[in-house]
Amino acid sequence: MANLPETPQWEEGIYQIEVSDPVLGGPDGISNRQGKQLASRTLYLKQQVEKGGSELAKHIAAADPHTQYAPKASPTFTGTPTAPTPANSDNSKKLATTEFVAKALAALAGSAPETLDTLKELADALGNDPNFATTVLNKLAEKLAKDQHGADIPDPALFVKNLGLGDGSYVGRLIGSPKVFKSSGTYTPTKGTKYAIAEVQGAGGGGGNATGNTTTSAFGTSGGAGAYALSFFAITSGTASIVVGAGGVPSGNGGTSSFSGFNNTIIAAGGNGGTNNIGSGGMTSNVHARGSDGGTASGGTIINGKGGAGGASFILSGTPSSGIGGDSHFSGGAFGAGAQGGAGRNAILGAGGSGATVFMANTTYNGGSGGDGIVIIWEYA
Repeated sequence: MANLPETPQWEEGIYQIEVSDPVLGGPDGISNRQGKQLASRTLYLKQQVEKGGSELAKHIAAADPHTQYAPKASPTFTGTPTAPTPANSDNSKKLATTEFVAKALAALAGSAPETLDTLKELADALGNDPNFATTVLNKLAEKLAKDQHGADIPDPALFVKNLGLGDGSYVGRLIGSPKVFKSSGTYTPTKGTKYAIAEVQGAGGGGGNATGNTTTSAFGTSGGAGAYALSFFAITSGTASIVVGAGGVPSGNGGTSSFSGFNNTIIAAGGNGGTNNIGSGGMTSNVHARGSDGGTASGGTIINGKGGAGGASFILSGTPSSGIGGDSHFSGGAFGAGAQGGAGRNAILGAGGSGATVFMANTTYNGGSGGDGIVIIWEYA
């Protein structure tokens, strides 16, 4: 007995044996048609399953069995893949979408101008200097300190020259008003002072006294002025001692003024006091006398000036007249006393006082006092 022949194919339908069908055996007999169709289906299915098994193993073993999909490891996407956009503050391992990157870049640029909103533009603006911060700090260290007010300029003379204010060999700007000493004291330089000019004026001498009687006229000669010195010097550390001379009392010498400090000793002596009681008798007598000398100075680097001498005094035909006191650098001498007799007049600022006069009277008049000295300091940066 033989087996039905099987063909591995899918049969679309299974034949239904009809009542009228005769019983007919053999490979193509109607009685075997259903079995043959079912056997063919079974063989077909068996081959498909076997084929599927080997294909599945091959599929599993393949490195990229689904070429239409990207692999999990190092995928390469095509087309226009999308993904959820993480929050701006997200720093996890989620995918960064173009939207996320755009927002991050916009936040980074902020409100920067268009010419400075890229790293390239920022690098160009910084001169492509990888050590920009150090470079800036080094440049700032070269700047002058604001609280030094120019005192930290390495070469002041060259600085003045570069400003077109000269060749740099002279003193710079005046600092404020001069410091005036009308009494003795201590000079302390103003901060920033580099050089100074000192004016030292000695005191004036007092005019002479005059005593007469009913038959004699008399006069006192006028006092001389104090000396004047002018000095220019550099300011170093420390202070200077200032002495201001007092004006001479009637017939007395004026006091000496001085400046001592910063390698300078400047002395301006006071003027000499006038002579007392030069007179003559009677209405026709004549007498003449010169005024006293002014003081002398030393130590000034620019000027050492002698004080002016007092003017001449005289009696002409018994009528007295005293001379004007000696002129100082700062003031003219005091005017003389009148012809009818009187006290001498006081002077100011180192000038000499005038002498007194008496016109045939039994009385005494005092000469005028000399002017006090003065010291003036001009400060320069």
